[in-house]
Amino acid sequence: MRLRRTLLWVPGNRWEKICEAIKTQADCLTLDLEDSVPVLEKEKARETVLKALKELDFQGKEKIVRINPVNTVLGQTDIRTIIKGNPDAIRLPKCENLEYVLELDRILSDYEKETSNSIKIILMIETPLGIRKAYELATCTKRIVAIGLGAEDLTTELKTSRSTTGLELELMYARQKLMIDGRAAGVDVIDSSCLAINNLDDLRRETEMIKQMGFDGKSVAHESQVTVVNDVFNPSPDEINYAQKVMDFYKQAEREGSFQAFLEGKMIDVPVVRKAHVLMERAKAAGLI
Repeated sequence: MRLRRTLLWVPGNRWEKICEAIKTQADCLTLDLEDSVPVLEKEKARETVLKALKELDFQGKEKIVRINPVNTVLGQTDIRTIIKGNPDAIRLPKCENLEYVLELDRILSDYEKETSNSIKIILMIETPLGIRKAYELATCTKRIVAIGLGAEDLTTELKTSRSTTGLELELMYARQKLMIDGRAAGVDVIDSSCLAINNLDDLRRETEMIKQMGFDGKSVAHESQVTVVNDVFNPSPDEINYAQKVMDFYKQAEREGSFQAFLEGKMIDVPVVRKAHVLMERAKAAGLI
């Protein structure tokens, strides 16, 4: 299991920020060539990201690069430059139609005729049309490992603004649909970042909510947010202990010829045991057991 609890945004034109981000506990680093990089810095960012991919030890973190839209000159130049550094994944913005995603897939396939690496794709769903077509987008190529919500662009398109209370009713449907489509497609689902970096209480509430909805992780805008988000997504000691108890109890029930049993007043059957196994796998991946 590859954990994607935290995907930390890092401006691609800032070498020192990339080095600092590697020292954090984020699961993934998204080296950005798009929104966080001024137009006049795009070329510098490309070369900086390529240098980082080739020379730095990312200490097991997933190396992701967000390019500019692949149907633009900037995006085409981005991808043809940074694939030389063999990132783990490309984060593709503004995904709305299949041909747009498949164009990136073709470029990667042509490149990989000369290498054994397999670069994955993470889709950013940032518009109403993208939300409507999320399942089709997520299943159009086997390279896709995750889909993520881009809340700022989406709320702009929806002609509303983001709440700051951690509940964000204006995003509820989009999150629920993305969650269902992602699970149906068999890919991870990543929530949008919380831009209020000084309010960790709201960040925790928002993260607890999206974890309950089923999300695998969350983009983070600042390294100060990493610990909070990781902590929420990590199984607690009580959850780990109970999951182990469920698995042990069910094994005993099976030996006794029962496929339905009660533990601490709760029915334990196959779906409950499956949840326990998933939780234990996540705990192992996080180094908690």
